[in-house]
Amino acid sequence: MQQFLRFTNADPMYPVFFLLFATGMRIGEVLALRWHYVNIEQRIITVRRNIDYAKNGYIFQEPKTKASRRTLPASNQVINMLVSVKQEQEKYKKILLCELPRIRIHDARHTFASILIHQGVDPKTLQTLMGQSEISTTLKIYTKVLPGATHEAMDRFSESMLSI
Repeated sequence: MQQFLRFTNADPMYPVFFLLFATGMRIGEVLALRWHYVNIEQRIITVRRNIDYAKNGYIFQEPKTKASRRTLPASNQVINMLVSVKQEQEKYKKILLCELPRIRIHDARHTFASILIHQGVDPKTLQTLMGQSEISTTLKIYTKVLPGATHEAMDRFSESMLSI
């Protein structure tokens, strides 16, 4: 056990391995553990759910037996490791959220297209870059009026055509 834990110390799964060895919890119980089931001050972990594989994938559920729903004492080492994990999670939560609204990964594609349109890239070039067969699809999906764009267009027109 000690050799394995030393070897996996830098692995992202180390906290899972450590909890398995240090508490005797089942893997499904460790993976389903939530922070509100951990009481740092009292040094206890409450087992109230489990993750299991069902026909359509993994599901969270209550443990199957009354004996499985239990409260475990946690050693200082376990508590220190959990505090460290929680601090890391808080750090990453701040980095990932950055006070922005929820962003889907596909939004990066829309942002790319919107920036190119705002920079004046013509729709045919945008269609090619986006890999779309119909320009109407490109125009429908990606051409939206950005805030201030109408004023900017009028200012550009006036500067180039109405300057006397």
